[in-house]
Amino acid sequence: MGFNTIRKHIKVEPARWYYWADKLGMLVWQDMVNPNQELPEGSKQEFERGMHEEMQQLRNYPCITTWVLFNEKWGQYDQEG
Repeated sequence: MGFNTIRKHIKVEPARWYYWADKLGMLVWQDMVNPNQELPEGSKQEFERGMHEEMQQLRNYPCITTWVLFNEKWGQYDQEG
């Protein structure tokens, strides 16, 4: 298709990495860091806080085209199916 995509698998890179992805025209699928599989008390709130923080940190990088909320349903909650 003439484009390149990188999936950042449950990891946030330093700002320099996203800068170069933008500069080189890479498209990035950014995974969220997933909550614990067991979902102990407080996991949902901590996950949502961390997700908000991650999105705030990376919001100005146009290379991020997709946000992957739950990687392969790890720690998935409050979703149908």
